[in-house]
Amino acid sequence: MRRSRPVVSSYDLAGFHFYGPDICLQAEFLGGTAWAIDFHLRHYGKGQKWQSFHACKRQFIAKYARYQPNRHLHCTTGIVHLSPPDEDADR
Repeated sequence: MRRSRPVVSSYDLAGFHFYGPDICLQAEFLGGTAWAIDFHLRHYGKGQKWQSFHACKRQFIAKYARYQPNRHLHCTTGIVHLSPPDEDADR
């Protein structure tokens, strides 16, 4: 990140599951861009999508669906559909 244009994650979102997409959207809202690096690695962790993941996903969607309804984000956890909660609560 550039020191002249710092980007911070949202204060109203909890957890780490959607930190990446959150900071990318914050950069976009501030007029910047976000880039992904094609970096191949193997994750040996036994990460599971527990309750905290699903709660964070609902919170993330609820926040950003207001600003960019029906947008699709490609995240490391899969595709996230920013649909209003009454349409796709946990898709």
